[in-house]
Amino acid sequence: MLASPQPTKRWPIAPASSWGQSSGKRFRQRFALVNQKSNSAQTYVCCHSGVVVGFYSLAVGSVHPATAALLVHAKDETARQWYLNWEFEPSPSDPFHLFLLVKDLKAMTHPKHG
Repeated sequence: MLASPQPTKRWPIAPASSWGQSSGKRFRQRFALVNQKSNSAQTYVCCHSGVVVGFYSLAVGSVHPATAALLVHAKDETARQWYLNWEFEPSPSDPFHLFLLVKDLKAMTHPKHG
């Protein structure tokens, strides 16, 4: 059964060995724990049968005053194409960093009824 996302501080749910691909393990070691300890970001994991099947991080930052966006880092070209399919825009600084304005996300998830 797919478990709801849990903060990374609950490591018994998601031990390092359950992160599968080396890119996930590398992210956990290099960024997730460090950013969590410095209170600059919080990473959440989603597990299925004790194996991490997805994760995301929430960080405080500013793209532009009064602009809110969901920022993602695609791990490879397949992931990048998946985000592009969901109308994410590539960052001018790195094509694997993509964003979706929160107002657009709200419009996608709460369509107006005519």
